[in-house]
Amino acid sequence: MMDGMSIWSGRWYDGVPMARTRTPPDLAASRARLLRVATDLFAKHGYQATSIDQIVAAAGYTRGALYWHFRGKDELFLAVYEHAVEQMTATILSRVASAASPRERIERAIVAVLEESVLHHRVGVLQQAYLQEFGRVSGRRSKALEDQFMTFENELTKLVGAGIKRGEFRNVEPRLAALVIVGAVRAAASAMVDRPERIDGVDVPAATAELCVRALLR
Repeated sequence: MMDGMSIWSGRWYDGVPMARTRTPPDLAASRARLLRVATDLFAKHGYQATSIDQIVAAAGYTRGALYWHFRGKDELFLAVYEHAVEQMTATILSRVASAASPRERIERAIVAVLEESVLHHRVGVLQQAYLQEFGRVSGRRSKALEDQFMTFENELTKLVGAGIKRGEFRNVEPRLAALVIVGAVRAAASAMVDRPERIDGVDVPAATAELCVRALLR
């Protein structure tokens, strides 16, 4: 996920995304194509059922070309997942940025996170595969995602505090409120994925946002 980006506050910390190592245009293009093709195949067939040979054949490259960019299928999938989350983050940011008040920003963020991460089929499938295959893996990439999650929680804490100062919210502990809201969003996402029959006909993103914000109101 893009370091320094804040969904909740709608800004870049330093004005620009952090730069990655420069890559010659032809190598950049081949990496981008491999990511696009792999994303389609992983989202359609899942991690286990998608092979390196399928990916390179669909992309029109050799195995050597893929190994130039990625050490193997694991690293390619992590890059695919990370890229999908980056795109999802940018979409959520655009949906939240125009909200004028802490209340509106929190509401839009909850709805956007649930809709983009669960209802958006491609991201939802990749997310499930990531949790199943790599959820317990330690390392730079998984730590980066966890660090970004902590950034969201921190920004939500700031928004709750801002809402209290504006008189929108009652006097609660902002950090605790942020933890509760994040927990509610995770539970709602789990219900949408694992037990859809129990919430049939319910607009879960909107209902979750309403419940969370209602608990904060004076």
